[in-house]
Amino acid sequence: AGGLAQMLQRLARRLEPGALLAMVGDPDAAVRRVVAQRLPQSLLPLLLGDSDWQVRYEAALRTDRDGLERLLVDEDEAVREAACSRYDDADREHIGR
Repeated sequence: AGGLAQMLQRLARRLEPGALLAMVGDPDAAVRRVVAQRLPQSLLPLLLGDSDWQVRYEAALRTDRDGLERLLVDEDEAVREAACSRYDDADREHIGR
């Protein structure tokens, strides 16, 4: 199974971003983490409720403001901190305009 997971991770790194949608529900969290790193931002809400905190963390690094608001109350501290940091940055950028 480890070989298959590694193959799927490599595939997720090479697929066109739109084709990654089929891998959002992959049973291997490592594959979903790669998907979260590459999925178009508009599709990241599909991963905000993922069962693996690392997938949600990766999504927090790239999601839009609405997604960040959802992750501010995530059950995992690292996810909340990533969302809070990006949310604060977005506030400063918005205020500076």
